[in-house]
Amino acid sequence: MGFQNYVALLRDNYRHLIDSKDLCNTAVRDIITEHAGGCIQVSSLDDLINVKRVAKISRHLLQYEPHMLDDVLEKLYQLQCAGLDYVQGETHADTQTMITEAHLQRETGRIARRLFEKTATPQWAELAYHHALTAGQRTEDNEHDYAALAYLEASDAAKKLAKNPTFAEAWYMTAKRAFEIADNPLIVTDALRVQTDAAIAMKDTKNELWLARIYDASWMSSLENIASKERFMHIANALGAANQLYELTSDIQWAQAMYDRADEGITLFHDPLFYGRVGYAAQELFNHSKNPQMLENKYSLMMEGASVVCGDRASELYHRAAHAARHRSAFGKSMKWLQRAKIAYEKSLESCENESRRDDANRCLTRVNAKLRNSKDSCRWRVGRLKWDRERSKHLT
Repeated sequence: MGFQNYVALLRDNYRHLIDSKDLCNTAVRDIITEHAGGCIQVSSLDDLINVKRVAKISRHLLQYEPHMLDDVLEKLYQLQCAGLDYVQGETHADTQTMITEAHLQRETGRIARRLFEKTATPQWAELAYHHALTAGQRTEDNEHDYAALAYLEASDAAKKLAKNPTFAEAWYMTAKRAFEIADNPLIVTDALRVQTDAAIAMKDTKNELWLARIYDASWMSSLENIASKERFMHIANALGAANQLYELTSDIQWAQAMYDRADEGITLFHDPLFYGRVGYAAQELFNHSKNPQMLENKYSLMMEGASVVCGDRASELYHRAAHAARHRSAFGKSMKWLQRAKIAYEKSLESCENESRRDDANRCLTRVNAKLRNSKDSCRWRVGRLKWDRERSKHLT
C-alpha cells in the first residue's frame, strides 16, 4: 500500500482538510507505517510531492488535535527526512528545486518542534531551528514573506534554547533577518516584536552589543502603528538602553539618543519618567558642548515636568530647573536667568516634603539672593559713578 493508494486524498486535502479528518489520519498513519518498514522509497519527484503533502496534512491534523499523531511523530519526521535526502541529492538545483526543498524543510522543522513540545528534548528544538533556518535561506531571494515566516519559526525554536549564548544570538539575528526581508507589514511588525523581545531578554548581561540592539529594536518598534501602551513601553526600553550605554561608554551620541527618546516620550505621554531622563541628558550634552541652549531646554522641560506632578517629585524637578537657570546665568552674567533660578528654588521649597531637600533648597536660594543683591549694589554703584563722571565733565568744560 504506498502513496499511490492515497494520491487523490493527499492532493485534495493539501490546502485544508476537506474529507473526514479520520480518513486523513488513517492515510497518514498507513503511509508512515509502510515507510518505517522500508516499503516506501522516495525515488521520484511525484514521491517527493506526496511526502510534502503528507507533512502539510499532518500539520492540519495537529492543528485540529495537537496530540493526534504523537505516537508516530518520530516516524513522520523520518519520512520527511527521506524526502529531503532525495531533493538534496538532485544534481541540478534550480530555483524550483530550492523552493521545494525549502517548503519541505519548513514542514519538517514544524514536526521537530512538535516533538520538542512533546519530549522537551533540546535536540528536537535544535533540529527545528536548523530546518526553519534552511527554509528561510533557500527562499529569501524569491519568496520574501515566506522566507521571513520561516526565519521567525527558526527564531522561535532558538528562543527555546536561549540559555545557550549561540542560540540567544540566533533568536535575535533570525528575527532581524525576517524584519529586513519581509514585504508584508504584518510580518514586519511581528518580526520587529520578536527582535525586540530577544534583545530585551539579554539586557541583564550589561553587554554593549545587546544594549545597542535593545535600543535599535525598541526605537523602531515605537515607530510602528501600535497601541499607546506598547509605544510607551518601547520608548522607555530604548531610553533605558541609551542611558546604560552612555554610562558604559561615555559616548555622547548615547546622551543625545537619551535626550531624543525622552523628549519624544514627553511629547506623547507627559510622564515623569521622561522628564527626569531628559534633564540628565540635557546636562550631559551641555557639559560636552558648552551650548547654553541645552541649559535653556533643561530649564523649560524641568519646569513643565514639575507642573504635572506634586510633592517631592515636583520639588526635585523645580530644583533641577533652578540649577539649569543658575548655570545659564553665568553666560553673559544674565540677571534674567538668575531671577528664574530664584523663582524655581522658591517653588521647590513650596513643594518640598523632605527636610534634607528643603535645607538644600534654602542654601541654594540664599546664595542666589546674595548674588542678586550684589548685582543690584553693583548696578547702583555703576549708575552713581556714571552720574558723577557726567557732572565732572560738565564742570571741567
